Amino acid sequence: MKYKSVFDMHTHTFNSPDGNDFAILICEKAFLKGLTAIALTDHFEIPEINEGYYEPALKQGYYDMIKAKAVYEKEFDVIMGIELGGAIYDVDYAKNLLSTYKFDFVLNSLHGVTGTDYHLTDYTVQDYRPLLTEYFAVLLAQCKLDLFDSLAHLDYPARYVKLAGIPCDLTQFAEQIDEILKFLAENGKALEINTSGLFAPFRSTLPEYFIIKRFKELGGEFITTGSDAHTSDHIGRGLEDAMELMETAGFSYVTYYKNRKPIPVRIEKI
Repeated sequence: MKYKSVFDMHTHTFNSPDGNDFAILICEKAFLKGLTAIALTDHFEIPEINEGYYEPALKQGYYDMIKAKAVYEKEFDVIMGIELGGAIYDVDYAKNLLSTYKFDFVLNSLHGVTGTDYHLTDYTVQDYRPLLTEYFAVLLAQCKLDLFDSLAHLDYPARYVKLAGIPCDLTQFAEQIDEILKFLAENGKALEINTSGLFAPFRSTLPEYFIIKRFKELGGEFITTGSDAHTSDHIGRGLEDAMELMETAGFSYVTYYKNRKPIPVRIEKI
């Protein structure tokens, strides 16, 4: 690591439906790679709670985080988190969940609007523009629920448009994106730089750099960095690239969270 403090604030264990490794292995890899802290943020999808998976997985994941935190408390910070998806679809349930469990950190995400995850959409037969217009509108409304700390992969659907080989110009949604960024900035919320896209064919963070820079221009203060790793081998991938993007955009601090409070840490190279 070429930075003194590096935080992976978006990771998944086997308690996510697409995760592969135990929490303790995720933490061990993070420690060996020299990370300052790691947040365990398994998926919890509000629209899918009736399918019966997420509630038992959450209980198991919460227990696993407590154990991992106890094991590594003298070595580095293990941050107890959650990626809360689609909170707008049952606000009371989401509020009760967050009052029941003591999380350090809550990621806000929206993986689908019509009940189908964006990664399952066929963009070769569907125009992505109306879909993204709807996505940004619902995402803004979900942000305004004020149930989160950092907004995950703001341009999430664009990932799959690009993977389908279709050019996706996000500047045509600049007004909607600005509304979201303004809400984050004015309400002390963080924007996530998700590095998973750096290892996709389109080679870009989520969100794209111009959005990160625009967040700074609009008064944004807090940035979290996350690999969105679903295996232990991917922990920490691209985080130093994200730090460089932050500096280029004018940010001097990277942020992590404890007890739902932002803790900015100056970006310093070793």
